Amino acid sequence: MWASVGVLVAVVLVVVVAHPLWQDLNLHLPGEPSTKVDFTTPVDTLFYVRNANEGYSWGEFKPTSLWFHPLVTWLIRLLPSEVPAKWGVYAVSLVSAVVALCLVESYARRVFDLSPNPRYLVLAVLVPGGLNMGVGNAEMTSLAFNALLMIAVLGEGPPVLAFVSGILAILSKPNAIYLVLPLVAYGAYGLAKHDGELNRRCLLGLLGIFVGWASWILYVDLQMGEFGSYWRAREASMVSLEMGAMTLMYRATQVVLSGDLGLMMKFLTAFTIPVVDLWLLVLAPFRREIDRLSAALAVGSMLVITLLTNNPNKIIVYVLTVPAHIPIYLMAFRQSREKVCHFRGLSMSQRALVTSGLVSLLVFCIGMVVIFVIGTPLGWYY
Repeated sequence: MWASVGVLVAVVLVVVVAHPLWQDLNLHLPGEPSTKVDFTTPVDTLFYVRNANEGYSWGEFKPTSLWFHPLVTWLIRLLPSEVPAKWGVYAVSLVSAVVALCLVESYARRVFDLSPNPRYLVLAVLVPGGLNMGVGNAEMTSLAFNALLMIAVLGEGPPVLAFVSGILAILSKPNAIYLVLPLVAYGAYGLAKHDGELNRRCLLGLLGIFVGWASWILYVDLQMGEFGSYWRAREASMVSLEMGAMTLMYRATQVVLSGDLGLMMKFLTAFTIPVVDLWLLVLAPFRREIDRLSAALAVGSMLVITLLTNNPNKIIVYVLTVPAHIPIYLMAFRQSREKVCHFRGLSMSQRALVTSGLVSLLVFCIGMVVIFVIGTPLGWYY
Protein backbone atom coordinates (compact mmCIF):
# COMPACT_ATOMS: atom_id res chain seq x y z
CA MET A 1 0.00 0.00 0.00
CA TRP A 2 2.72 2.50 0.94
CA ALA A 3 4.49 1.95 -2.37
CA SER A 4 1.29 2.98 -4.17
CA VAL A 5 0.94 6.04 -1.94
CA GLY A 6 4.54 7.03 -2.64
CA VAL A 7 4.00 6.84 -6.40
CA LEU A 8 0.70 8.71 -6.07
CA VAL A 9 2.45 11.56 -4.24
CA ALA A 10 4.99 11.74 -7.06
CA VAL A 11 2.22 11.80 -9.69
CA VAL A 12 0.34 14.60 -7.90
CA LEU A 13 3.49 16.73 -7.57
CA VAL A 14 4.39 16.18 -11.23
CA VAL A 15 0.90 16.88 -12.57
CA VAL A 16 0.07 19.79 -10.26
CA VAL A 17 3.47 21.49 -9.99
CA ALA A 18 5.90 20.35 -12.68
CA HIS A 19 3.65 19.89 -15.71
CA PRO A 20 2.07 23.40 -15.62
CA LEU A 21 5.54 24.90 -15.34
CA TRP A 22 6.77 22.86 -18.28
CA GLN A 23 3.77 23.98 -20.33
CA ASP A 24 4.26 27.65 -19.41
CA LEU A 25 7.89 27.51 -20.50
CA ASN A 26 6.71 26.09 -23.86
CA LEU A 27 9.98 24.23 -24.32
CA HIS A 28 10.61 21.21 -26.52
CA LEU A 29 12.51 17.95 -26.18
CA PRO A 30 16.18 18.01 -27.18
CA GLY A 31 16.49 17.72 -30.94
CA GLU A 32 12.70 17.70 -31.33
CA PRO A 33 11.53 21.32 -31.90
CA SER A 34 7.94 20.26 -32.64
CA THR A 35 7.60 18.05 -29.54
CA LYS A 36 6.83 19.90 -26.32
CA VAL A 37 7.90 18.59 -22.94
CA ASP A 38 5.09 16.53 -21.42
CA PHE A 39 4.95 14.56 -18.16
CA THR A 40 3.97 11.42 -20.10
CA THR A 41 7.01 11.59 -22.38
CA PRO A 42 9.74 13.80 -20.87
CA VAL A 43 13.28 13.90 -22.24
CA ASP A 44 13.93 10.70 -24.26
CA THR A 45 10.80 8.71 -23.41
CA LEU A 46 9.48 9.93 -26.75
CA PHE A 47 11.74 7.44 -28.52
CA TYR A 48 10.21 4.44 -26.74
CA VAL A 49 6.84 5.69 -27.97
CA ARG A 50 8.18 6.19 -31.49
CA ASN A 51 9.71 2.72 -31.55
CA ALA A 52 6.39 1.27 -30.39
CA ASN A 53 4.40 3.16 -33.03
CA GLU A 54 6.76 3.00 -35.98
CA GLY A 55 9.19 0.22 -35.14
CA TYR A 56 12.96 0.52 -34.94
CA SER A 57 14.71 2.45 -37.71
CA TRP A 58 16.74 -0.33 -39.29
CA GLY A 59 16.87 1.06 -42.82
CA GLU A 60 19.17 3.95 -42.03
CA PHE A 61 21.49 4.65 -39.15
CA LYS A 62 19.46 6.50 -36.51
CA PRO A 63 21.07 6.13 -33.09
CA THR A 64 18.11 7.86 -31.44
CA SER A 65 16.12 4.73 -32.29
CA LEU A 66 18.81 2.12 -31.64
CA TRP A 67 19.93 3.57 -28.29
CA PHE A 68 16.83 2.24 -26.57
CA HIS A 69 16.56 -1.36 -25.44
CA PRO A 70 13.29 -3.08 -26.37
CA LEU A 71 11.47 -4.26 -23.24
CA VAL A 72 9.50 -1.07 -22.55
CA THR A 73 8.58 -0.85 -26.24
CA TRP A 74 7.34 -4.45 -26.13
CA LEU A 75 5.28 -3.73 -23.00
CA ILE A 76 3.65 -0.74 -24.71
CA ARG A 77 2.70 -2.95 -27.65
CA LEU A 78 1.09 -5.49 -25.32
CA LEU A 79 -1.50 -2.91 -24.24
CA PRO A 80 -4.80 -2.61 -26.14
CA SER A 81 -4.39 -0.80 -29.46
CA GLU A 82 -6.94 1.79 -28.32
CA VAL A 83 -4.43 3.09 -25.75
CA PRO A 84 -2.16 5.74 -27.32
CA ALA A 85 1.50 4.81 -26.97
CA LYS A 86 2.32 7.96 -24.95
CA TRP A 87 -0.23 6.90 -22.33
CA GLY A 88 0.93 3.31 -22.65
CA VAL A 89 4.47 4.18 -21.65
CA TYR A 90 3.09 6.26 -18.78
CA ALA A 91 0.98 3.33 -17.55
CA VAL A 92 3.99 0.98 -17.80
CA SER A 93 6.08 3.51 -15.89
CA LEU A 94 3.58 3.93 -13.05
CA VAL A 95 3.02 0.19 -12.61
CA SER A 96 6.78 -0.35 -12.74
CA ALA A 97 7.28 2.35 -10.08
CA VAL A 98 4.89 0.64 -7.65
CA VAL A 99 6.47 -2.77 -8.28
CA ALA A 100 9.97 -1.28 -8.02
CA LEU A 101 9.26 0.32 -4.63
CA CYS A 102 7.89 -2.97 -3.31
CA LEU A 103 10.97 -4.84 -4.55
CA VAL A 104 13.31 -2.16 -3.21
CA GLU A 105 11.72 -2.56 0.22
CA SER A 106 12.19 -6.33 -0.01
CA TYR A 107 15.83 -5.82 -1.00
CA ALA A 108 16.32 -3.44 1.95
CA ARG A 109 14.90 -6.02 4.36
CA ARG A 110 17.58 -8.44 3.24
CA VAL A 111 20.58 -6.12 3.47
CA PHE A 112 19.88 -3.70 6.35
CA ASP A 113 20.37 -4.50 10.00
CA LEU A 114 17.27 -2.42 10.83
CA SER A 115 13.94 -3.54 9.43
CA PRO A 116 12.76 -0.84 6.96
CA ASN A 117 9.50 0.93 7.82
CA PRO A 118 7.27 0.74 4.69
CA ARG A 119 5.69 4.10 5.58
CA TYR A 120 8.93 5.81 4.62
CA LEU A 121 8.27 4.83 0.99
CA VAL A 122 6.06 7.94 0.88
CA LEU A 123 9.25 10.00 1.20
CA ALA A 124 10.75 8.42 -1.92
CA VAL A 125 9.83 11.61 -3.82
CA LEU A 126 12.52 13.43 -1.80
CA VAL A 127 15.23 11.01 -2.91
CA PRO A 128 17.30 12.51 -5.77
CA GLY A 129 15.43 11.63 -8.95
CA GLY A 130 12.45 10.31 -6.98
CA LEU A 131 9.97 12.54 -8.79
CA ASN A 132 10.81 10.50 -11.88
CA MET A 133 8.28 7.99 -10.49
CA GLY A 134 5.54 10.39 -11.57
CA VAL A 135 6.53 10.73 -15.24
CA GLY A 136 6.78 8.35 -18.18
CA ASN A 137 10.22 6.72 -18.21
CA ALA A 138 12.11 3.43 -18.48
CA GLU A 139 14.17 3.91 -15.31
CA MET A 140 11.48 2.49 -13.04
CA THR A 141 11.14 -0.65 -15.18
CA SER A 142 14.92 -0.98 -15.05
CA LEU A 143 14.91 -0.54 -11.25
CA ALA A 144 12.19 -3.18 -10.84
CA PHE A 145 14.20 -5.86 -12.65
CA ASN A 146 17.53 -4.75 -11.16
CA ALA A 147 16.04 -5.04 -7.66
CA LEU A 148 14.49 -8.40 -8.54
CA LEU A 149 17.90 -9.59 -9.75
CA MET A 150 19.58 -8.61 -6.48
CA ILE A 151 16.79 -10.22 -4.44
CA ALA A 152 17.15 -13.43 -6.45
CA VAL A 153 20.92 -13.44 -5.94
CA LEU A 154 20.41 -12.98 -2.20
CA GLY A 155 18.31 -16.15 -2.03
CA GLU A 156 14.71 -15.29 -2.89
CA GLY A 157 12.91 -17.65 -5.27
CA PRO A 158 14.42 -20.35 -7.50
CA PRO A 159 17.97 -19.79 -8.84
CA VAL A 160 16.67 -19.46 -12.41
CA LEU A 161 14.96 -16.22 -11.31
CA ALA A 162 18.41 -14.58 -11.24
CA PHE A 163 18.98 -15.56 -14.88
CA VAL A 164 15.56 -14.40 -16.09
CA SER A 165 15.66 -11.12 -14.16
CA GLY A 166 19.17 -10.46 -15.50
CA ILE A 167 17.87 -10.79 -19.06
CA LEU A 168 14.86 -8.57 -18.40
CA ALA A 169 17.01 -6.00 -16.57
CA ILE A 170 19.40 -5.49 -19.48
CA LEU A 171 16.56 -5.48 -22.02
CA SER A 172 14.98 -2.62 -20.02
CA LYS A 173 18.05 -0.37 -20.10
CA PRO A 174 21.82 -0.82 -20.38
CA ASN A 175 21.97 0.42 -16.76
CA ALA A 176 21.85 -3.21 -15.62
CA ILE A 177 25.58 -3.21 -16.35
CA TYR A 178 25.99 -1.34 -13.04
CA LEU A 179 25.23 -4.65 -11.29
CA VAL A 180 28.05 -6.65 -12.86
CA LEU A 181 30.67 -5.68 -10.26
CA PRO A 182 28.25 -6.14 -7.33
CA LEU A 183 27.49 -9.66 -8.59
CA VAL A 184 31.19 -10.39 -8.98
CA ALA A 185 31.75 -9.19 -5.40
CA TYR A 186 28.99 -11.47 -4.10
CA GLY A 187 30.48 -14.33 -6.11
CA ALA A 188 33.91 -13.77 -4.57
CA TYR A 189 32.29 -13.65 -1.12
CA GLY A 190 30.50 -16.90 -1.88
CA LEU A 191 33.78 -18.54 -2.85
CA ALA A 192 35.44 -17.33 0.35
CA LYS A 193 32.53 -18.63 2.44
CA HIS A 194 32.14 -21.84 0.41
CA ASP A 195 28.57 -20.82 -0.36
CA GLY A 196 27.81 -22.76 -3.54
CA GLU A 197 24.22 -21.51 -3.73
CA LEU A 198 25.28 -17.85 -3.72
CA ASN A 199 27.92 -18.60 -6.39
CA ARG A 200 25.35 -20.32 -8.57
CA ARG A 201 22.90 -17.45 -8.30
CA CYS A 202 25.60 -14.84 -9.03
CA LEU A 203 26.73 -16.77 -12.09
CA LEU A 204 23.16 -17.10 -13.36
CA GLY A 205 22.57 -13.37 -12.84
CA LEU A 206 25.73 -12.47 -14.74
CA LEU A 207 24.84 -14.90 -17.51
CA GLY A 208 21.38 -13.36 -17.74
CA ILE A 209 22.81 -9.86 -18.19
CA PHE A 210 25.38 -10.89 -20.79
CA VAL A 211 23.15 -13.35 -22.68
CA GLY A 212 20.34 -10.80 -22.85
CA TRP A 213 22.68 -8.02 -23.95
CA ALA A 214 24.54 -10.16 -26.49
CA SER A 215 21.25 -11.36 -27.98
CA TRP A 216 19.99 -7.80 -28.45
CA ILE A 217 23.34 -6.65 -29.90
CA LEU A 218 23.30 -9.54 -32.37
CA TYR A 219 19.69 -8.83 -33.32
CA VAL A 220 20.44 -5.14 -33.98
CA ASP A 221 23.50 -6.00 -36.05
CA LEU A 222 21.57 -8.54 -38.12
CA GLN A 223 18.74 -6.08 -38.72
CA MET A 224 21.25 -3.43 -39.79
CA GLY A 225 23.09 -5.91 -41.98
CA GLU A 226 26.48 -5.14 -40.49
CA PHE A 227 28.22 -6.32 -37.34
CA GLY A 228 29.20 -3.53 -34.99
CA SER A 229 26.14 -1.39 -35.75
CA TYR A 230 24.93 -1.51 -32.15
CA TRP A 231 28.23 -0.24 -30.75
CA ARG A 232 28.52 2.50 -33.35
CA ALA A 233 25.07 3.68 -32.28
CA ARG A 234 26.17 3.69 -28.63
CA GLU A 235 29.37 5.56 -29.46
CA ALA A 236 27.31 8.42 -30.89
CA SER A 237 26.37 9.34 -27.29
CA MET A 238 29.99 9.50 -26.15
CA VAL A 239 32.26 12.53 -26.17
CA SER A 240 35.85 11.86 -27.25
CA LEU A 241 38.34 11.48 -24.41
CA GLU A 242 40.84 14.07 -25.63
CA MET A 243 42.63 14.15 -22.28
CA GLY A 244 42.20 10.51 -21.37
CA ALA A 245 40.25 9.50 -18.26
CA MET A 246 40.47 13.06 -16.88
CA THR A 247 38.60 14.60 -19.81
CA LEU A 248 35.33 14.84 -17.89
CA MET A 249 37.03 16.64 -15.02
CA TYR A 250 38.61 19.04 -17.49
CA ARG A 251 35.22 19.69 -19.11
CA ALA A 252 33.69 20.27 -15.68
CA THR A 253 36.33 22.89 -14.92
CA GLN A 254 35.67 24.60 -18.25
CA VAL A 255 31.93 24.64 -17.51
CA VAL A 256 32.44 26.25 -14.10
CA LEU A 257 34.65 28.94 -15.64
CA SER A 258 32.15 29.56 -18.45
CA GLY A 259 29.32 30.30 -16.00
CA ASP A 260 26.74 28.32 -18.03
CA LEU A 261 24.13 27.51 -15.35
CA GLY A 262 22.54 24.61 -17.21
CA LEU A 263 25.84 22.85 -17.84
CA MET A 264 26.93 23.57 -14.28
CA MET A 265 23.80 21.83 -12.97
CA LYS A 266 24.45 18.85 -15.25
CA PHE A 267 27.98 18.35 -13.94
CA LEU A 268 26.89 19.14 -10.38
CA THR A 269 24.36 16.30 -10.36
CA ALA A 270 26.78 13.93 -12.13
CA PHE A 271 29.42 14.28 -9.40
CA THR A 272 27.45 15.22 -6.28
CA ILE A 273 24.77 12.52 -6.30
CA PRO A 274 27.18 9.54 -6.45
CA VAL A 275 29.36 11.11 -3.74
CA VAL A 276 26.38 11.66 -1.42
CA ASP A 277 25.19 8.11 -2.15
CA LEU A 278 28.59 6.71 -1.19
CA TRP A 279 28.58 8.82 1.98
CA LEU A 280 25.15 7.45 2.97
CA LEU A 281 26.30 3.91 2.15
CA VAL A 282 29.10 4.33 4.70
CA LEU A 283 26.59 5.44 7.36
CA ALA A 284 23.80 2.95 6.58
CA PRO A 285 23.34 0.00 9.00
CA PHE A 286 24.05 -2.87 6.60
CA ARG A 287 23.75 -6.38 7.94
CA ARG A 288 27.00 -7.51 6.28
CA GLU A 289 29.91 -5.56 4.88
CA ILE A 290 29.62 -7.45 1.58
CA ASP A 291 26.15 -5.92 1.16
CA ARG A 292 27.62 -2.46 1.71
CA LEU A 293 30.48 -3.17 -0.71
CA SER A 294 28.09 -4.50 -3.35
CA ALA A 295 25.89 -1.40 -3.16
CA ALA A 296 28.96 0.87 -3.28
CA LEU A 297 30.25 -0.95 -6.36
CA ALA A 298 26.94 -0.32 -8.15
CA VAL A 299 27.17 3.42 -7.49
CA GLY A 300 30.88 3.41 -8.28
CA SER A 301 30.24 1.62 -11.59
CA MET A 302 27.85 4.39 -12.61
CA LEU A 303 30.46 7.02 -11.76
CA VAL A 304 33.26 5.19 -13.60
CA ILE A 305 31.12 4.69 -16.71
CA THR A 306 30.30 8.41 -16.62
CA LEU A 307 34.04 9.18 -16.59
CA LEU A 308 34.88 6.66 -19.30
CA THR A 309 32.14 7.84 -21.66
CA ASN A 310 32.77 11.51 -20.84
CA ASN A 311 28.99 11.87 -20.56
CA PRO A 312 27.45 13.36 -17.37
CA ASN A 313 23.89 13.28 -18.73
CA LYS A 314 20.91 12.13 -16.65
CA ILE A 315 22.75 10.82 -13.59
CA ILE A 316 19.89 12.18 -11.46
CA VAL A 317 17.55 9.60 -13.02
CA TYR A 318 20.07 6.87 -13.91
CA VAL A 319 20.99 6.53 -10.23
CA LEU A 320 17.39 5.43 -9.61
CA THR A 321 18.19 2.15 -11.36
CA VAL A 322 20.63 1.23 -8.56
CA PRO A 323 18.61 -0.89 -6.06
CA ALA A 324 20.34 0.61 -2.99
CA HIS A 325 19.78 4.26 -3.99
CA ILE A 326 16.27 4.80 -2.63
CA PRO A 327 16.70 2.63 0.52
CA ILE A 328 19.82 4.42 1.80
CA TYR A 329 18.03 7.78 1.74
CA LEU A 330 14.92 6.39 3.41
CA MET A 331 17.12 4.75 6.04
CA ALA A 332 18.93 8.08 6.56
CA PHE A 333 15.57 9.84 7.04
CA ARG A 334 14.52 7.20 9.56
CA GLN A 335 17.77 7.27 11.52
CA SER A 336 17.73 11.08 11.63
CA ARG A 337 14.16 11.10 12.94
CA GLU A 338 14.99 8.55 15.63
CA LYS A 339 18.02 10.57 16.75
CA VAL A 340 15.93 13.75 16.88
CA CYS A 341 13.34 11.92 19.00
CA HIS A 342 16.10 11.05 21.48
CA PHE A 343 17.65 14.52 21.35
CA ARG A 344 17.68 14.94 25.13
CA GLY A 345 19.93 11.93 25.53
CA LEU A 346 22.61 13.38 23.26
CA SER A 347 25.50 15.66 24.15
CA MET A 348 25.70 19.20 22.76
CA SER A 349 28.22 18.17 20.09
CA GLN A 350 26.11 15.15 19.10
CA ARG A 351 23.02 17.35 18.78
CA ALA A 352 24.90 19.78 16.54
CA LEU A 353 26.19 16.92 14.40
CA VAL A 354 22.73 15.34 14.01
CA THR A 355 21.10 18.70 13.26
CA SER A 356 23.68 19.75 10.69
CA GLY A 357 23.60 16.34 9.02
CA LEU A 358 19.81 16.26 8.78
CA VAL A 359 19.55 19.85 7.54
CA SER A 360 22.30 19.26 4.96
CA LEU A 361 20.59 16.11 3.69
CA LEU A 362 17.19 17.80 3.42
CA VAL A 363 18.63 20.84 1.65
CA PHE A 364 20.42 18.56 -0.80
CA CYS A 365 17.29 16.46 -1.45
CA ILE A 366 15.05 19.50 -1.93
CA GLY A 367 17.68 21.01 -4.23
CA MET A 368 17.62 17.86 -6.37
CA VAL A 369 13.82 18.05 -6.54
CA VAL A 370 14.08 21.64 -7.79
CA ILE A 371 16.71 20.64 -10.35
CA PHE A 372 14.45 17.85 -11.60
CA VAL A 373 11.38 20.10 -11.90
CA ILE A 374 13.12 23.11 -13.44
CA GLY A 375 15.95 21.26 -15.12
CA THR A 376 13.83 18.82 -17.13
CA PRO A 377 12.51 21.39 -19.62
CA LEU A 378 15.68 23.52 -19.43
CA GLY A 379 18.04 20.62 -20.14
CA TRP A 380 19.94 20.91 -16.86
CA TYR A 381 20.71 17.19 -16.55
CA TYR A 382 20.75 15.86 -20.12
